[in-house]
Amino acid sequence: PPWGPRPAPAAPRGGAPPRPPAPGGAPGGGGGGGGGGTFTRIIPPPVFSEGFQTSRSVPENAQPGDAIGDPISARDNQGEAVTYSLSGADAALFTIDAQTGQISIAEGAVFDFEGEQNTYQVTVVAKNASGASASIRVVIKITNVALSGIANDYDANGNEVIDLDEAIAAVNAYTAGTLTREQATEIVKMYFAGESAS
Repeated sequence: PPWGPRPAPAAPRGGAPPRPPAPGGAPGGGGGGGGGGTFTRIIPPPVFSEGFQTSRSVPENAQPGDAIGDPISARDNQGEAVTYSLSGADAALFTIDAQTGQISIAEGAVFDFEGEQNTYQVTVVAKNASGASASIRVVIKITNVALSGIANDYDANGNEVIDLDEAIAAVNAYTAGTLTREQATEIVKMYFAGESAS
């Protein structure tokens, strides 16, 4: 009869009836867009075992190439290799081993505890193979080395530095035969070392 239920549309041969289009999507699709998102992997930087700041000390008579304390080391949680570099205002006075993080004294650097500056600052940067990096501030303190032996005898003013007058006195003592050549040379070298650091 005309008021009875309407028959369902016939299904295509060999399949189910077509679905209506989804909002924002193509007919039969699963909704708008349809594609997967882009996944970005975030690589964490290395982690310094001493945090964000540490310190080292070195005697004032240390020579170029001498190591300054223990290496500044960082750990990479991904197991990647870590390389080290130096930056900062005082970086030119020091070097760092790119593989170990060992800081050393640079060629030509001279330090004097009694001079105008006896504390220096550098920044060590650690970078992993993926390019992620971290940094740590390192304060390097110059420690005093007291004069000993014959040099202490010629430190007339007791300032633990060989001044010009004291170096001249040592040369005069050598000329007079009361000081050996080696002793006089040692004292004169201490004078020039102090001049270079000032």
